[in-house]
Amino acid sequence: IAGVVFAVTQALIVTNASLAALLQASTRVSGLAIANVVTQLVWGAGVIGIVTVTNRYYLLALPLFVGEVIKSMILWPTVRREIGLRLEWNPKATKLVLVTCLPFFVNTISYTTGGKLDIMLLKELADPVEVGFYAAAQNIASLAMLLAPLEAWVITPLLTRAIKRDENEFFLILRRAIEGVLVVALPATMMLSFGADFWMRLACGPQFLPGAASLQQLAPSSVFTYAAVLLATALIIQKRAWTVTLISLSRVALQPVLMYVLVPYTARLLHRPGASGVGDALVFTILEVYVCIAFLIALGRKAFDRRSATTLFKSLAALGASYAVHRALADAGPIRLLADAGVYAVVALALGAVRLADIKWVLQTVRNRRRDGV
Repeated sequence: IAGVVFAVTQALIVTNASLAALLQASTRVSGLAIANVVTQLVWGAGVIGIVTVTNRYYLLALPLFVGEVIKSMILWPTVRREIGLRLEWNPKATKLVLVTCLPFFVNTISYTTGGKLDIMLLKELADPVEVGFYAAAQNIASLAMLLAPLEAWVITPLLTRAIKRDENEFFLILRRAIEGVLVVALPATMMLSFGADFWMRLACGPQFLPGAASLQQLAPSSVFTYAAVLLATALIIQKRAWTVTLISLSRVALQPVLMYVLVPYTARLLHRPGASGVGDALVFTILEVYVCIAFLIALGRKAFDRRSATTLFKSLAALGASYAVHRALADAGPIRLLADAGVYAVVALALGAVRLADIKWVLQTVRNRRRDGV
């Protein structure tokens, strides 16, 4: 029964995410904000209530289900009111949409499979304790992806409009968006990676400290994940969804091969608790880099120009300066993370990795998007 409830809940989550994307794209998010807060409160209260009064943990499926039902009840009328969305039964259009969306479904399944496959294989290749260390690192590393919805809710509508007007404008926005990913994601992942021991101890307790090495490797991978999502979106907007799907499927095919090679290798090489997780994290990084390169090749030279490369090198220089300070202040403890962030900001601004003119351009573009009601 719990499995059925979770399945229905997942359908609600997908539907609610689509409604949320429509509201975000239209910049009318007051109803969405209310829905998100209410859903989280219902879920949190329900979970606390269940674990407090009973040990029937299969009932934990209910709070999530109830929260998503309430969210749907808020979002549907909000979407109708704000953007005039109406439901109509049209079998011909439905069939067309299903056929068109097939590569998206396959792509989603492949990525979901890849996300579960590493834990499944790690259970087979390493001690179960290693799985706990790696899973804890994964949970903390996922915080680096908090800005991911902005790609779907802000950049995607901008790219969609741009390609209808002019391909050069489309690639200009894409290149500047890639630069934005580098500038924003690098320092965020840097803080997670440099402070891996501190974050692991704070979030999970000292018993999970062996997972810090995995977190150090996983956090920087988020930069490539951001870029991969952005590049995949660009290909999809160009109506090349099957290209994205085939690359994603090849990623899934490579994953077990790399894991069977690298996980045992790192376990033997490092020979300490958490070593197998480092191998798994390394596989994840390699796969994300592979996907980014494949997407860039598919998009062509217009997706990455000299300025993009210059921004990348300047950002890496700022990162290197921060790392040098981090090592120099090894005895300062977690407080050195503040120095790391400060050094990165100063060097990035001094080298021009962050351009105030570009920030103004982005803000102006978003304002124009809001003014146009897109």
